[in-house]
Amino acid sequence: MTRTSPRLPLSIIALLLLLVVGLAPGGLYGAVAFITDPSGASLGVSTALLARLPFVKDFLLPGFFLLGVMTIAPVVIVVGLWRRRAWGWPAALALSAVLIAWLLFEIWMFGLTAPIQFVTGALGFVLLGLCLLPSVRAFSRVDAAPKTAGLA
Repeated sequence: MTRTSPRLPLSIIALLLLLVVGLAPGGLYGAVAFITDPSGASLGVSTALLARLPFVKDFLLPGFFLLGVMTIAPVVIVVGLWRRRAWGWPAALALSAVLIAWLLFEIWMFGLTAPIQFVTGALGFVLLGLCLLPSVRAFSRVDAAPKTAGLA
């Protein structure tokens, strides 16, 4: 008896990849703005917002966070999902949790002050929901991936 890999509708694959890749441009925009201008003035934010955070006097560290977590990580996760790597699905799930935690942290620190917070929250919850769909989980299982000789 031959085992076939579960087929996931292209729309779910596209949506999952779009959500993960959709984070990268926004993350890159914020990262570049904060890294090149740690005062936050280029984005219209004040370092006074950071008063409650120890060891953070400007937006340089948040800029590097945005670069790593919201820009580079989503691109790497797309590769893992596309190639059906064992770490792809857990990484996408973790990224959705990080997005939700980041949003909750922003709300706690600054309140709901910008429309991008709603976008970030929506992306986090939609990504979480997609990752938890049984069809996405089955598709992402390594033992369900088609075997190809000589390709890793």
